[in-house]
Amino acid sequence: MGDWRLSLGGDSWGTTLFLEGRAGLNGIDYVTIDLMPDHQIAAFDDMSPDPGTPGTQGGSDPWDGLIGSNSALGWDIDVTYQDAVAVGSNSPEHDIYRLLRIEFSQPFIAGDYLYFLADSDAVIPEPATGALLGLGLLALSVSRKCA
Repeated sequence: MGDWRLSLGGDSWGTTLFLEGRAGLNGIDYVTIDLMPDHQIAAFDDMSPDPGTPGTQGGSDPWDGLIGSNSALGWDIDVTYQDAVAVGSNSPEHDIYRLLRIEFSQPFIAGDYLYFLADSDAVIPEPATGALLGLGLLALSVSRKCA
């Protein structure tokens, strides 16, 4: 049984993702990173469109994120953002995404590594949504105290 490690370094702008194939790894074909497994809290931020979703700024291009790698089998990567995120009741602007998917043309195996630069943003609800969320949390807190 093989193993791999994914780690993050830095803050949300220009965060370096480090993927490392460790001893015994037979190979993986892709990695998908989900920033919202349970709640809408963060999203990968693309450069365009600009200005995009209110409250987001900057961003990074998924095609320009590769900053270092080693591949025993000579793989190339295809990187995409997926599942556009909408803030509040607005339609998605297609600049923030829930998922980052890195696909390998050959398996990613033990000894391989990948440094990838990505930008992520907190997903801030619009003011009315924030107020409703606050009231909901207050109601939940009161309900727990009364039980």
